[in-house]
Amino acid sequence: MPLERPELDEERAGFFRPFSQSVMRSLSADQWTGFCALSSDEQRVAFVYELPEVRQVALQHVYKEKDETEARARKDEGNKLFSEGNYPAAMRCYSQAMAKAPYKDGVSELVAVCAANRSACLYHTGKHQRCLADIELALLSGYPTALRYKVLDRRARSLMALRRFTEAKTAFQSVIKALDDASLGDGKQMHWQKEVQKMLALFEKSKYTDADPQPHSWLPPLPSLTAGANQMYPAASKKVAVRETAEEGRFAVSAQPVAVGDVLVVEKPFAAVLRPEKYGTHCLHCHVRIRDCVPCTVCSGVLFCSLPCREAALGSYHRVECRIQELLYASGMSVTCLLSLRLTTRLSVQQLLAARPRLSQPPAGPYSGQDYGAVYRLVAHTDRRTPETLFPLTLMAVFMLRCLQFQGYFGDEVDTAVLDDRRRFVGGLLLHHIQLVPYNAHEVAELRMKGHNNLDGSESVFVGAAVYPTLALFNHSCDPGIVRYFSGNNVIARAIKNIEKGDLIAENYGPIFTQKPLRERLQYLRERYEFECHCTPCTEMWPTFEEMDNSVLKFKCTTCKRPLPVSTETMTPLFTCQHCGHETNIMKALKVLQDTDAAYRAGMRDLETGELTRGMQTLMSNLSRLDQCLYPPYRDYHLCQQAIRKVMLTQGNKFIAENKP
Repeated sequence: MPLERPELDEERAGFFRPFSQSVMRSLSADQWTGFCALSSDEQRVAFVYELPEVRQVALQHVYKEKDETEARARKDEGNKLFSEGNYPAAMRCYSQAMAKAPYKDGVSELVAVCAANRSACLYHTGKHQRCLADIELALLSGYPTALRYKVLDRRARSLMALRRFTEAKTAFQSVIKALDDASLGDGKQMHWQKEVQKMLALFEKSKYTDADPQPHSWLPPLPSLTAGANQMYPAASKKVAVRETAEEGRFAVSAQPVAVGDVLVVEKPFAAVLRPEKYGTHCLHCHVRIRDCVPCTVCSGVLFCSLPCREAALGSYHRVECRIQELLYASGMSVTCLLSLRLTTRLSVQQLLAARPRLSQPPAGPYSGQDYGAVYRLVAHTDRRTPETLFPLTLMAVFMLRCLQFQGYFGDEVDTAVLDDRRRFVGGLLLHHIQLVPYNAHEVAELRMKGHNNLDGSESVFVGAAVYPTLALFNHSCDPGIVRYFSGNNVIARAIKNIEKGDLIAENYGPIFTQKPLRERLQYLRERYEFECHCTPCTEMWPTFEEMDNSVLKFKCTTCKRPLPVSTETMTPLFTCQHCGHETNIMKALKVLQDTDAAYRAGMRDLETGELTRGMQTLMSNLSRLDQCLYPPYRDYHLCQQAIRKVMLTQGNKFIAENKP
């Protein structure tokens, strides 16, 4: 599935475009002829890498560095606000301080103190689960030993508030031990010990039952796949099958009848990138909106939502990209190019080399979206590219390759004049990624709402891009059968129409027939994705919303289920099917239309009053009833479908925008 938003695929203002144009102008006729004769991505990368104009460009670290002075100023401001009882404002200051505070050997006392202070704000506002996370961050960041009794006591009391009594008892015991290292006068230390002993005595006197454990995550819950997981495609439902033809490649069809609302795909991305504009508001790793930031230990340009996300990022791609992040941004690199690089930095050189022998072979066993081979084998359309389009892509791949060398991705920083086999191989992969990403990547989105359960004026905001190898197998239709929403950067695909067994399960690559006329859709898909669309709306020339007049409805023949066109001005209820010759009485179908019209209005009233779950159930049932007697296009059918889609989006990433005067 290609990216729907053109701006994610376009270069930004930066130094790379003029540099690329300059290099192309400098090529001699013989050099250009030599490049045109090359037949593999590795050959192209090696050729461009050795051009003098490319080799002369020096690289340097460009990233947002830490600033201890700024960090201490923000911390002091936070302390003042805390003393005034303005906890939300204090938390913002502590978060800003943590982002700027420098680390040394993986620890930062300044970060630790700010995390502890932020945990106090959370404790005072009753946000105990978040308080515990900040206490863990403070302890791991090097919180002073002499002060640890304070945060350990806060941890114990937060556990009590969460009814995690067994853990709370252990936590209070740790406070007693920490008091031995505290720099307190005898009187204060004795007072603390007595208070903690009182709490421990409660555990001995009282019977208590721990609350059921509640996993803490900012991510919306992931639903279960309808009918269970497909054995060969574990990220997809058993209701999904994958077929392949020479004309259409691989594509998804229904292995069983699919009903509106079925969960057909739940997939973790192989790799994902956050849009640079979202670095300060969303987690670099999982893309969820941040509440209590966890800073990078090196740069101040990105943030994480949790310690596990920071650990995962610094353990792979961010370790490589961190000190050149602003350099990449300054180049004008598009999000799709950033994602092409991330497909590489997500893995080590050793992992890529280990995968090398299997890349040209069909996969053995289940199709895993976390297998690099599944990504590599996605369509790239290299054979359709001209040398004029391939050269700047190759130059970008070489720029990325030199950045990787500069960052020690290959184990050293040697910038050799000629590529060795490892660098040549990785360079070829980078160029391959740049070609395949536009055809196979998806945006990661967040629904922006004006109020809780208020769909009025809500809109999807694109926060990043990702490659989902299973979802990438779904073909396009201008009348898609699924809607996508996200939990962080995990994707969920659900059915928004009933689909018969064996029929195509399609998603949408951008143009939808209700919004874009036929000519525009065909031109867009032809120019951007290089295929002729033969979906039903295109072959039958379905009208857009504005053109629908519902003067002729396509009822379903009660015998063969083929379309039975009927004018709304007709006076007879009996019609003969042109396909099977059976006579159909449409009175029952007309009664269904009357009932569904009333049900649609009832469902929309529920949505307007914030009863989203009930409203969606009514609309889903309504859509199924319409399916029994009528073929689209039908205006009310698609309006019902759009409303269902919008409610489904609320089950993923969402943000309630503040009302500003």
